[in-house]
Amino acid sequence: MANWITIGRIVLLFVGVALMLRPEFLSVLVGAMIALLVVVADAVDGPVARWRGETSKFGAVFDIVGDRIVEAVLFVTYAYLGAIPLGIPLVVISRGFLVDGVRGLALESGHTAFGPKTMMASRLGRALTSSRASRATYGAAKAIAFVILPLAIALERADAPQTPAFLEPALRSLGLLLAYFVTAFCVVRGVLVVYDARSLIRAS
Repeated sequence: MANWITIGRIVLLFVGVALMLRPEFLSVLVGAMIALLVVVADAVDGPVARWRGETSKFGAVFDIVGDRIVEAVLFVTYAYLGAIPLGIPLVVISRGFLVDGVRGLALESGHTAFGPKTMMASRLGRALTSSRASRATYGAAKAIAFVILPLAIALERADAPQTPAFLEPALRSLGLLLAYFVTAFCVVRGVLVVYDARSLIRAS
């Protein structure tokens, strides 16, 4: 069931992006709501897997793959629409490839990205990558950015309703600020993952 939730997130993701690329205000608005649903659903698949006793190495890896697809597709879409610089998705995608490669190496050694057998050896590494607080902060920042940015894009459409003049630039600025925060946070977490995995890398 949890894996089907991940598949459903990916399908909905592309539906939402297709709507965001349309010129109508309502289409972009619905696309933004779908993006919110896709991001929020990430908090569902893990508990569902544990509740149904369906946890597995494949499920854990597939969940991370789903998260990477969502991140990459939405950041690239927002860069294409001019809401964020192209450098943001390039950095996020590159960091994702690097970290997932290292985590794959750790998985072969019996370590996981999160949980009691986490590969993170340092206290700082566990605090910023494995802790509930860190993951909640990172996830919340992404969720807000992924919704605010398309809302700003929607308000630029020719058929957008009349709103206060400050609203669109305020949403765009807040979304961009959160996108930079997410990028910086994910880079710091990525550096810590590679640092804590140095013994695994040497051993391989």
